[in-house]
Amino acid sequence: MKRVLVLGGSSFIGANLCAELRKGYVVYGTFHRNKVKVEGVPFLPLSLSSLEGVEGFVRRMSPKVIVNCISERDEAICAKNPDYAKFINAFLPGVIGGMASSLGFRFIQLSTSKVFSGDEGLYTEEDPVAPRSVYGVTKREGDDLLKIRENVFVLRLGTVFGFGPRGGQVLPDALKSFLSKKGKAYISDEWRSFVSVKDVVRAIKILIEAPEETEGLYHFGGAEKDTYYSFMNAVCEVFSFPSNLVAPIEGSDLKSFGWDSANRGKDLSLDPSLFAKVFHTPPKALRQMLDDVRKNLVIGNF
Repeated sequence: MKRVLVLGGSSFIGANLCAELRKGYVVYGTFHRNKVKVEGVPFLPLSLSSLEGVEGFVRRMSPKVIVNCISERDEAICAKNPDYAKFINAFLPGVIGGMASSLGFRFIQLSTSKVFSGDEGLYTEEDPVAPRSVYGVTKREGDDLLKIRENVFVLRLGTVFGFGPRGGQVLPDALKSFLSKKGKAYISDEWRSFVSVKDVVRAIKILIEAPEETEGLYHFGGAEKDTYYSFMNAVCEVFSFPSNLVAPIEGSDLKSFGWDSANRGKDLSLDPSLFAKVFHTPPKALRQMLDDVRKNLVIGNF
């Protein structure tokens, strides 16, 4: 079986990926500070203090495939320490992508819709990038470093939802609030591509086995674009909560909470049609993805 190394295996996407890949691959996950437990998957500490240390670790592990789930996504941290953000989001994947080209393993890098301005929406892989935040800038730089590399896939994602080993995700937080009959306001004038973490994992599995001639950049998301408000209305519908628990709020109204709507982008939705065409995998509708999540909760999977 192929040896797959999941960098950032303790992350939200990484832990879900490790849990799924263990069924058909020899999987190793890495962690930096927070180790998680996934039955049958060894988790190894990985220091991010130097690129040389990461390079040596990769050589010792000798994987057939590396999936990079390491990212500094916190906008405040990126803005406060742009050099650190550039190291994690650009230089680190750039070095691993170079190793993939020279050593022959496959490298799958996860990117973001925030490389775009948000002025247009339904962005394709050919659309010009124009990030508004330091996070978006550093992810764009990482994407650019990988363009010239062989054996590399870059998968740009929208807003990923689901369950993982730790809290802090939008869906479990909302369900906890709804169960307590506490209403919340959600942004109603900013559009995103919502996609289930289980479907992201499904897409990564496709890329692990995809033929070499399909390597490159792809967008992946749901079949339609939604606001957080319409997303939460769908959550209420699928999980049988009253819709009056959800109220609309405009992004500009969040300035008092320290959110800068000008840097968030009005419409960061992605067009997933290229991935669907190349890999014969049509995107799912939001309610279908949410219903899949609901069924998995009954089964007991995170």
